[in-house]
Amino acid sequence: MINTPFTGTAVVLLCFAAYRRVIEINDCVLAPRRYRQASVRDAASAGVARRGTAGTPEGDAEVEAAVIAAAVAAKHAGLPLDGEEAPPAAGTRSRKGDLPAETAWLLLVADACERHPAPENAGVAS
Repeated sequence: MINTPFTGTAVVLLCFAAYRRVIEINDCVLAPRRYRQASVRDAASAGVARRGTAGTPEGDAEVEAAVIAAAVAAKHAGLPLDGEEAPPAAGTRSRKGDLPAETAWLLLVADACERHPAPENAGVAS
């Protein structure tokens, strides 16, 4: 259980609000999914490997951040779909239905976006 000064109904409402926020963020991630390019994933994965973080949650989040940023940029630019679609991020199935795990994942992706701003991530596609 979450350690909080709230009790009863307040805890239920707080958990529901967190759950809704995670769902809303995931809906936004799904919107440009047709623009998720395997080539971006591969380039970002190579960069992560060079930095020695491949296979770590932080490295996986950095790859996902690059794929999302490039997909959003491609969709907003009206670019045609090109190449193989990148699959969902590593661990997606294992996090399904696990609010704390999904929240932690989204925080890692947000941190990766902050460390590697969208223009750099989107540039991986070129």
